[in-house]
Amino acid sequence: MAFAPGVYAQGRADAARMVDEAFRATANLSDISAESLARSPKAIAALRMTTRLPLARDRLAGLSSVARGVFERLEQGFVPLQTDFPF
Repeated sequence: MAFAPGVYAQGRADAARMVDEAFRATANLSDISAESLARSPKAIAALRMTTRLPLARDRLAGLSSVARGVFERLEQGFVPLQTDFPF
């Protein structure tokens, strides 16, 4: 268990970077658009958590009628090659 504090600190630092990147990409959440998400697709992970209650990928996919895999790829930093939405 000695590794736990280090792992926790690294996870927290990674999450802080992800949130910071999302805020920069969306101009502090004032520009949440297809263009801003195309510039920073990983921001979708942080944006899912800004809702109350946080949206699970499956729920977001269902609400938006977009395949769950699209959100998984966005969170990995990739804009899918073939999409039904205007990127």
